[in-house]
Amino acid sequence: MSDVQRSDYGKLKQQLDQVPVFGFNSGRYDINLIKKDLFAVIGTDNIKSVIKNPSYMCIATSGMKMLDITNYIPAGTSYDKYLTTYLGGYKCDDKIRCVCGLGKGLFPYEYITAFNVLNQTAIPPKSAFDSKLRGTSITSDDYERVKFV
Repeated sequence: MSDVQRSDYGKLKQQLDQVPVFGFNSGRYDINLIKKDLFAVIGTDNIKSVIKNPSYMCIATSGMKMLDITNYIPAGTSYDKYLTTYLGGYKCDDKIRCVCGLGKGLFPYEYITAFNVLNQTAIPPKSAFDSKLRGTSITSDDYERVKFV
């Protein structure tokens, strides 16, 4: 094997050894939120990042690569549209009890007003999922899904 082939093999092996971790719009939010704790666990040796202002396109170590999938799909694609278009959407007949993982979750953003609220062990009331900002409420079926998950 020539030196060039050995070098190419080494680069390919390194890429194959990296576990890909995909996020949706994670370069702007999720990666910034978890990177301090994540790197405290996995270490910071050989961290490489690609930043596309103002977000991360990729953060990689020798063992993993975190990618924000929104950098590789058309601009303006919603998470629901992405799941439907690229992964086929729900695979279950019963969307309330579906466990295929191909649906967007619901989160009571405006209900979380302090960190200690995150320690609550009961499911918040249906009204907690309302959005005054958007003027929307979740459906009864959506709330049943929240209770199931």
